[in-house]
Amino acid sequence: MGVVTAMAVAGAGLGGYSAYAAGQAASDAADAQSALSKYNAQVNEQTARAIEIKTRYDQLRFEKFAEKTMGTLTAGLSASGVVLSEGAPLSLLIEQASELALESAMIGYEGVVRAGQARSQAGLSRYQGDVYQARARQEGRAGVINAGASLLNSATTMAKEGMFKGWF
Repeated sequence: MGVVTAMAVAGAGLGGYSAYAAGQAASDAADAQSALSKYNAQVNEQTARAIEIKTRYDQLRFEKFAEKTMGTLTAGLSASGVVLSEGAPLSLLIEQASELALESAMIGYEGVVRAGQARSQAGLSRYQGDVYQARARQEGRAGVINAGASLLNSATTMAKEGMFKGWF
């Protein structure tokens, strides 16, 4: 009877420890996922800042190009002897300036949209990190609860067996 009892107690302990270890492993995995999600959020925030900086640089480069283009157009029209302050030459200058301003605005708008998308992804990653963090806590608690349940179940089974075989 002593060997069987020792084996039953060892089995109960092993079952309890196994449940606890499984809970801790799941908790550790969720913690790792949380850390990865939070890292991804930081990367996306950095990406958004880089997009904003590059957009401003692209706009500045385009503005220089626009100034050069308008200067070349004005010089060409002036060299042809037309009056720039009226009629078709004035309309051409206004239309070209409008097109260049619109293109500059589109560069800025596209940058704002891309930066916003990166920030939105950062927010989603932070949220996922929080969800994984909560899951890690739940998995840790579940491991302890499952270990206790396993030990209680084994103890109940051993008590029943002992009662039927006259151990108690």
